[in-house]
Amino acid sequence: MLTLNRGGPVVWMSETDAARAGITDNDWVEVYNANGALVARAVVSQRMKQGTLYMYHAQEKIVNTPGSKVTGQRGGIHNSVTRAITKPTHMIGGYVQQSYGFNYYGTVGSNRDE
Repeated sequence: MLTLNRGGPVVWMSETDAARAGITDNDWVEVYNANGALVARAVVSQRMKQGTLYMYHAQEKIVNTPGSKVTGQRGGIHNSVTRAITKPTHMIGGYVQQSYGFNYYGTVGSNRDE
């Protein structure tokens, strides 16, 4: 597993999508949408379905990551480009193990919404 580590955040993408965008394996790429932006290294793989990107959970936002041209800030994590979707079980009341207090970002502080 240690040989697969790129030393920072990575985004997996298909060979077809990478060729269309002029991206080669291990290039720095910037991924953005209406919710936010993130910067990571590209992992070009035939295992990825065309039209999809994959990023592992809980990657560091600023370590070994260049600044973003879109936001003007360094880094960005997978939650930067993910909508806040409320999980129905978070709204269940009366059970101590399932009680939850919402904050203004959503169910957890790292999510964003439009």
